[in-house]
Amino acid sequence: MPETAKNADLLAKTYKASSREELTSIYDEWASLYDSHAQERNSAQPGRVAQACAVSIKDRSVTILDVGAGTGMIGEALKAAGFQNLTAFDPSEEMLKVAKGKGAYQSYQVGYLGDRLSFDGNSFDAIVASGIFTVGHVDSAVFPELNRILKPSGKMIFSINTKLLDDVGFSQLLRQSETLNWKLDQISSEFDMMDTQYSAARAVIVELSKLE
Repeated sequence: MPETAKNADLLAKTYKASSREELTSIYDEWASLYDSHAQERNSAQPGRVAQACAVSIKDRSVTILDVGAGTGMIGEALKAAGFQNLTAFDPSEEMLKVAKGKGAYQSYQVGYLGDRLSFDGNSFDAIVASGIFTVGHVDSAVFPELNRILKPSGKMIFSINTKLLDDVGFSQLLRQSETLNWKLDQISSEFDMMDTQYSAARAVIVELSKLE
């Protein structure tokens, strides 16, 4: 199968996976080609998230957790921006193997969002995520656990597919965030997630702060 066709096929499969294990298996298969395919698709989310993080967080020594880190594209961009203390978290060991080769992160952990995470409470100054809050991937149910491991006044910066903005869980998180121990700092304007030949999906960048 030609590379472009395989890329489109794997991308489509990620949206149709019926279990998290099936989704992880797809990403394991995709890992060695994922970065070249992301470049081919003109994937915008990792760069947008890293850029927002670099603007919002001035202290480059803060501890940052990249959830759904994949091959480490956010980590690469954050390292280039001067951040020094990054942890990668992802269910796909094959994706994390690629990330390790880039040397952007100081530690790596395999696991699933939705489970209780092994990190202590108040462990991170910031949590970033790109592309995980989309159809067939991760939903708003993971936020209480992310809230647990984020320090007071810590930042959560992530991209989200605009199709999920009206989902009950996400709408509550964004519109009533202070009752959920978050302060909504800002939501960016919409942008194309990737080249429209692959998908017409659009996303925004959301920035939240954990209340004291």
